[in-house]
Amino acid sequence: MYLEDSFREYVKEKYIVEDPNILHNPAILKMIFSLEWYDIPRTAYSELIEFHPYLTYGDYDKLS
Repeated sequence: MYLEDSFREYVKEKYIVEDPNILHNPAILKMIFSLEWYDIPRTAYSELIEFHPYLTYGDYDKLS
């Protein structure tokens, strides 16, 4: 999910990105996605599960 164009756009809107090339680095995008996950309130269980940084597409399909 962190490799989707919609997440790249979200990062560009929320953060000051001086070098747009970093938005094509999967490791950096995963780190940002993980940090965003920690901003979700601990009581929002469904979002915590759905947007967990280690959730794969296969896992997401099983949850659906």
